Amino acid sequence: MLKDNLKLVVISLATIFLTMVLGAWFPWWSFVPLCIAMGYISDLVPVKAFSTGFFCVFAAWILQAYYIDMLNEGILSDRLGNIFDGVSLLGLLFISGSLGGLGGGLAFATGSSVRELIQKGQP
Repeated sequence: MLKDNLKLVVISLATIFLTMVLGAWFPWWSFVPLCIAMGYISDLVPVKAFSTGFFCVFAAWILQAYYIDMLNEGILSDRLGNIFDGVSLLGLLFISGSLGGLGGGLAFATGSSVRELIQKGQP
């Protein structure tokens, strides 16, 4: 039990870190192949894989968006907030994180499902 929890923590931290690194140099969707691979190598059932992928990408996108907002002194978030009827920075971070988390969760669950399909086909 403890070994499984430790493996989940390591996979989660690695996914968060690698999502942030990939997001700095590659297109916004570069986390998808990473999450598919992490979902494949983890021994999680697809439902737990979805929640893990959602949390990891949600956290990474919020951290990355907040860092970018700090670099430009909040100019972009103020303008976007005004476009969307005065949405605050926290609201924009939540929306961004949720959209990324949905993609990460689906990719993680896809990797986990592919692993289960491959294992069922073997004797």
